[in-house]
Amino acid sequence: MKALNLTTLQRETIMTDLKNGKAVPLSSLSNSTRAKRIRYAPTQSILLAKRPKKRKRDTMVSCGAYDVPPFVPQPRVDREKEKERLQNICFGMNEIPDDEEEPTQKEVNFNLEARYFKHERMKELMNEIEERIQFLKEVEELGYKRKYELEIKNEIAQKLQQLKKLSSLQGMDEKQKEKC
Repeated sequence: MKALNLTTLQRETIMTDLKNGKAVPLSSLSNSTRAKRIRYAPTQSILLAKRPKKRKRDTMVSCGAYDVPPFVPQPRVDREKEKERLQNICFGMNEIPDDEEEPTQKEVNFNLEARYFKHERMKELMNEIEERIQFLKEVEELGYKRKYELEIKNEIAQKLQQLKKLSSLQGMDEKQKEKC
């Protein structure tokens, strides 16, 4: 047993098989534990020369090196509209959109809802700020002002920033109305 070149695992498996009365495996033990690797035939690929050589014209034509891509014309542009657009840009005016129609009913409703939402949100923020100020006064009366003061002031500052953003957006909307 020691004369054979076996791994410890192989020796142990043989010894346990002999103790249990099983037959010794017939296959070669040296590589029986390892999974056999399957060798695949190499796939045919384009074989390149060891040294690059000049290719013949026939091979280049067959590869498609001389093929010219077909011309695909771009859609035509209305020259008069393009001239007007460029003139407006040169004079410093903004580009005029192609469709100068009145807004649809859906767009009008959406704008009204957006304004209503901004107005409601501003009221809501003002109420939240007043609630926090009231809470701070109540806490001060109870003697816990130090505990909650920083937290409440930070919340009030956040609400004020949100109010400023909403008011700036509302101001931008009014400026756009004045331009129209």
